[in-house]
Amino acid sequence: MASTLRRLFARLGMTEIFIVIAALVFGVLAGGVVVHRLEASPTSSQEQQQQDEQGQQEQKKPKSHGHAKPAESPEPTDSPESD
Repeated sequence: MASTLRRLFARLGMTEIFIVIAALVFGVLAGGVVVHRLEASPTSSQEQQQQDEQGQQEQKKPKSHGHAKPAESPEPTDSPESD
């Protein structure tokens, strides 16, 4: 391994080695940014899946079909308390 690196260094030179290393570092950083953005932002398929799951949860809730008791409203008090 060391002999391979020595031959590569001798053949390319200091400037070319620096450029290759910089390109590798840049590639790793750019790849990390892309992966981070893909994990952070939901895609349209993920949004659709979330909407489908919410719709399924709403369907699982029992529906009253008009048999529910109406909300009791307070009866108005018509008291003749006028002075």
